[in-house]
Amino acid sequence: MGLRDRGAGGEPSRGFGIVNALEFTPDGARLLLGRGDGRVTLWDWRRDEVIWSKQGHSGAIRGVAVSPDGTMCASGSADQGVLWDISGEVRFTFPSKAWDVDFSPDGYFLAIGSGKVVILWDTAVGLQYRYMWEHHGCVWWVEFSPDGALLASASLDHTVKVWDPEAGHSLATLEAHQDSVDCVRFSPDGRLLASGSHDGQIYLWDVESLLQGE
Repeated sequence: MGLRDRGAGGEPSRGFGIVNALEFTPDGARLLLGRGDGRVTLWDWRRDEVIWSKQGHSGAIRGVAVSPDGTMCASGSADQGVLWDISGEVRFTFPSKAWDVDFSPDGYFLAIGSGKVVILWDTAVGLQYRYMWEHHGCVWWVEFSPDGALLASASLDHTVKVWDPEAGHSLATLEAHQDSVDCVRFSPDGRLLASGSHDGQIYLWDVESLLQGE
């Protein structure tokens, strides 16, 4: 049954305006929404109940994430990144652009695509842990591997970079795309990396081969 079927007569059960980003909580019971008006909303879709809705940004939200343990969430926009308690209270704000956000699998770090830079923030104290600047265009997407050993970033500069987040440097640069790369995803087992671009192409990369320079 689709979400549109939950309301009477097949109409949407609730209107949220423009929604640019969303992610389920780990238990699947709630959905975190990043809205076009800068509001972050946590929605219990089963009960069709808004748990909380807060104005976290001055403009449209581009990315949201929920920590693997479900205790934190994050949102990013052109103005800043925000780390929230899952209860809706702000823990920390991170200055500058935040085109996308992603938690490490252990929840200790929040990766942010900030302008041309990938920044890792410590979620416990809100301090910058790593500042990784090798892209030549905006970083639209960041994604940790399932084991947290790698971090991938997709950029306006037509490339994907695979990083060692602990060491703070890139291990591979993928240059097959002919236009802005907007998204990357690791497979659940971490063996494959997929990238999607404005050039209309999707590439699947073997991670082990990439790390060996093949």
